[in-house]
Amino acid sequence: MFSLGGPYRSQYVGRWLSANDTMEIAQPNVFERRRDLSGVTLRNCVLQWAPVSYVFDKEGHDLVETNGLFMNLLDMLRAVMRFRVESQRPADGVWGTRLKNGTWNGIIGVLTR
Repeated sequence: MFSLGGPYRSQYVGRWLSANDTMEIAQPNVFERRRDLSGVTLRNCVLQWAPVSYVFDKEGHDLVETNGLFMNLLDMLRAVMRFRVESQRPADGVWGTRLKNGTWNGIIGVLTR
């Protein structure tokens, strides 16, 4: 049994073989293991880049609404894999460049912090 912040779920991992006191471990298909991300929130950082992404401010929030080709693909994945998405703009509004001190600004900076 396990929980990722949502309801508890169970997953078959193997069985005990009493004849030789060993455990037979099930080898799940990699796609079976990753099909349900219930309870997981993907934090997304995005800039407007038509037609790939369009960004709309949510009134009174740091988060934004998104649309566009990549966002539609992300939405399809979200519906199938059951995760949540929170999108935000980088505070400085840039894609990202490496600074003299070795850190990054923009989207890359948000992702590396």
